[in-house]
Amino acid sequence: MLSQYEGSPPDPGNLEHNPRWQLAQRVAASKTFAGSQGLQAFLLYISERTLSGQGEQVKEQTIGMAVFHRKPDYDPGSDNIVRVRAGQLRQRLARYFETEGEAEPLIISIPKGAYVPVFEPRPAHQAAADLTAPAPAAPLPQASIDRAEFPARRVWPYWAAIGALAGLAFFFALRTPSVAGVPKLSKDTREVWAPMFEGRGDLLVVHGDLTYALWQDLAGRNLTLADYVGMKFLNYSPPELREMLNEVASRRYTSIADANLASKIPGLASSFGKQTRFRFARQLDVRDLSSGSVILVGSRRANPWVELFENRLQYIFGYDTETHRPYFQNRFPKPGESPILSRGSDPVRDTYADVAMFPHQGGKGSVLIIEGLSMEGTDAAGEFLLNPESCDLLAQRMRAELGGTGKPFEALLRLTPVAGASANARLVSLHALRTD
Repeated sequence: MLSQYEGSPPDPGNLEHNPRWQLAQRVAASKTFAGSQGLQAFLLYISERTLSGQGEQVKEQTIGMAVFHRKPDYDPGSDNIVRVRAGQLRQRLARYFETEGEAEPLIISIPKGAYVPVFEPRPAHQAAADLTAPAPAAPLPQASIDRAEFPARRVWPYWAAIGALAGLAFFFALRTPSVAGVPKLSKDTREVWAPMFEGRGDLLVVHGDLTYALWQDLAGRNLTLADYVGMKFLNYSPPELREMLNEVASRRYTSIADANLASKIPGLASSFGKQTRFRFARQLDVRDLSSGSVILVGSRRANPWVELFENRLQYIFGYDTETHRPYFQNRFPKPGESPILSRGSDPVRDTYADVAMFPHQGGKGSVLIIEGLSMEGTDAAGEFLLNPESCDLLAQRMRAELGGTGKPFEALLRLTPVAGASANARLVSLHALRTD
């Protein structure tokens, strides 16, 4: 079996000749599910229980215990790992049946609000030429909206926001942004930033691709770096939205948070005797990241190059396409820590940001990742590192908890957005990162 879960699952030998069980095994073993043992285990568990006549066990509580190793008394109300992962599973299933599994006569779907899988024939009216369209169970609520009302409800507000950002393009036309107004660095701040300026070469700053994030929002998809390189994600456009989504993808805009950093990083670099180069995420090549120091601005949803380094991180960015809410997955939660950190639902709506600095594997220079659950979060994380007072505080915490500054670290920040800006960023967690 591909992935294991706790408990006593039904004997799969009883299902050996069941075409539905065979389908579930093919899907779990596919490239689409490669590298995600949690989703493999999730799919196999709910499929086995359902096909063995034990569908009553396919509930949030039992899934949390059997698949995600939660204790019997865990509270699903405060730990939403099953709901979050169910959304990811629905997305992964939709992708499989659109790509690798386009010839499958049966499809698997998981209705919203439930966890019991549904095995059903592929709709007979779906022509072979249209097999790239989403499967009926794919969580793409936008695609079900009538095309006549879609632009009025969703597209024009997005375009208005993007249009307001068009002026930011000048940041990419300038080779060396202004360095005026940069405060003198304290000893502590210099020690925190020093690893980014060791060795030869300029500092490379990679800005996020705002239109890539927008494309995913409109299409109801979570995409990967492999989808991004070479614009492969355009192949996943729902037919009824293809023209609009292609127009979105043709634009090149970045965010206010990226622009804010672009105005300040050159001054910081110059204080270390270094120059700064800026690159738009879509213009980057993996060879650009092979050596030298690089700053990746934005979460993987806007800057997919972050994905290359996520195996080094404790907090991994995710996005629930059903609730349209981003979150950080805490890969190694300590007792009392939540495995999922998302934006609060209270009026204050605190949110999170993550900052990580570590050396390149097998090369000179360092990597700095600055990502938030929102644009405000990314902006706050950048400000936290560039502000002398907060950076000095970080240096003090590093000496107390990590044994010194200049070491690989990951810092989780919590902040309160106010009127579209960030405020009250607090350092809530600090971890040492491995160097291998």
